[in-house]
Amino acid sequence: MLLIDTETTGLLKPEAVGLMQQPYITELCIIQSHPPRWKVEQCWTHLIKPPIEIPAAITKSTGINNEMVSKSKNFNARVDEIISFFFGQRVLLAHNLSFDVGMLHTELARINAVTRFPWPPIQICSVEATYHLQGFRLNLTKLHHLATNKDRKESHRAEGDVLTLLECVAWMWKNGLLDKWGKQILNS
Repeated sequence: MLLIDTETTGLLKPEAVGLMQQPYITELCIIQSHPPRWKVEQCWTHLIKPPIEIPAAITKSTGINNEMVSKSKNFNARVDEIISFFFGQRVLLAHNLSFDVGMLHTELARINAVTRFPWPPIQICSVEATYHLQGFRLNLTKLHHLATNKDRKESHRAEGDVLTLLECVAWMWKNGLLDKWGKQILNS
């Protein structure tokens, strides 16, 4: 199973907006883990240089600034590594799956690589899987508190968020919140 998180230059816009006006990924973290131990088996995390300036509001939120990404590779230079990490994986999980998958899809579309990307067939959103617990969308900090009864300072960095998500997934697994996908997760 892969767990992912992206940091970006902004939020996705409606599809009618051209690809070049959509936000860019500035950081991507992918962690491979499996039950029942839920330990980090492999981790791929990198800053990614966008072709635009990172807005000040995003830097304030994530801590990622233009200087930090200035010597990083762009998405096109990293895509083969990302494809290799995804290759053969059956399950993908993210906290806000539609956003993270949407960002990957957008970046892949810009370089005409959507059809060669090995998308895992089973995709799980922890927001959707836990919505019924409180009757509203739990952000990662609230889900983590529910799962661990510990306070967490919001990270807004890809690796920190995926490691937090991993703790939440272990709790979700233990409490049957992933039973719907149990066999697929065990066989991933």
